Amino acid sequence: MRIRNGILGLTFLLLILLLAPQMALTQDASLSCAPIIDQGFAQLQENCDGLNNGAACFAFDSVTATGDSALSQPGDVANLSGIQTISTAALDPTNEQWGIALLNVQANVPAELEDQGVRFLLLGDVQVENAVAPENTMEVSEPITVTTMVGANLRSGASTDARVIASVPAGTELQADGLSRDEQWLRVFEDGSIAWISRSVVAGEGLDSLPIWGGESRTTMQDFYFHTGNGLAECDGALPALLVIQGPQDIPVNLRINGVDIRLDSTIALWITPDNEMSLMVLEGSAQLGGLSVPEGFTAKAPLSEDGRSVTGAWENLRAMTPGERAILMPLENVPAEPLNTNISIPTEEDVQQTLAALSASNIGEAHVGSGAADCSRFRPTSPLGGIAFGTTTFYWDAALGADNYRVNIYNNNGTQVGTFMTNSANTAFSADTSAAGIGDGFDFTWEVEALVNNQLACTSSRVAVLREAGTTTVGTGGGQPDNVGGGGWNP
Repeated sequence: MRIRNGILGLTFLLLILLLAPQMALTQDASLSCAPIIDQGFAQLQENCDGLNNGAACFAFDSVTATGDSALSQPGDVANLSGIQTISTAALDPTNEQWGIALLNVQANVPAELEDQGVRFLLLGDVQVENAVAPENTMEVSEPITVTTMVGANLRSGASTDARVIASVPAGTELQADGLSRDEQWLRVFEDGSIAWISRSVVAGEGLDSLPIWGGESRTTMQDFYFHTGNGLAECDGALPALLVIQGPQDIPVNLRINGVDIRLDSTIALWITPDNEMSLMVLEGSAQLGGLSVPEGFTAKAPLSEDGRSVTGAWENLRAMTPGERAILMPLENVPAEPLNTNISIPTEEDVQQTLAALSASNIGEAHVGSGAADCSRFRPTSPLGGIAFGTTTFYWDAALGADNYRVNIYNNNGTQVGTFMTNSANTAFSADTSAAGIGDGFDFTWEVEALVNNQLACTSSRVAVLREAGTTTVGTGGGQPDNVGGGGWNP
């Protein structure tokens, strides 16, 4: 009897040991991440509120940094100039650990907006590394008051080719904070917008002391590398590892991220997928990835090199956020607004549908199916859907399965075909010269893409109406004069 009882006892013990891992997994899966997320966001507000431009804040356990500046405990603040890398720990509710850090990066934001830099919010397993070389690091100076000597144009760039965004009369005072690379244009901040004005039409002292904007010169962390972990913690309401970047309202921000120039308006989220792809999601506003425009509530991704420090292919898979992705990101709406520029809002299904409707409204006509040798059911243009550059524009579309090459056609406002470009491959992106030399003069254009099989037309997309930036013609409004008077589920 004792032997039997001993065998039963041993069997019971083995059963417990075998079931223990499954019991532990079940217990972990039932954990809620809400308490630690709420605690982390509360500490973010307490420790980082009022963070100055050019600074980093240790918000919540645990954060490490390399360089001359130290971040050793929550509440520590250090100058970005002394930080080479900053890393935050993965979300771990069992051990009550979650790294949160906040950076306030100057980037190209005017110094006048002292309380509205570019916020980098590191959540979970994230590392950010400064890529601005010391010799290229630009220090932003206080603006200098200049006065227009004649009526003049304010432009979107430092060139007479750039779009005119406003005109000002003689005697207008402007705040200039930088020079163009050729030092012939001044960057000014006027009526809440960044603009450029010809240096020859203004008077002011000490302009040669202003920093040069453009080229390789950037402020600290305006060029950076980043990496994130992937997957979700074993708890309800978990947030993935994310780098959230938020610029000031209505001020376009220029960044170079893992070797890619990105222009954003408001708030984006970035992460690295398990397939080593950089994924970008626009939470508010929009983002420009070369020639690809990503609207609010949409996402796109691009493959990375083995070391993760450069993009090795085109941005692709531009699509709307899924309901599952939006649900997982909902805790971001609880991030307090005080350390940021504004609250974070996750796009709703209604927002996404409105964007889709607006994109559809920009199309002219219907797609046409030709030979039937390709699957044209999902064939459509995806970018650009609003504007093209006075220079090089990259066109993107969703594939027609079976097509072996494509042809992009561009038409002017009279419906005359002014450009046609062959891809000579099955790639769904093509860069074309959209300057006056490439497609002629004018501002209003439409474009379409044709799918070909064995050089035979298989299907034609709908046409998309786009506006082109101003060319070499000087345009003045409101009495402005020419610029040279007197001398732009979680499945990432």
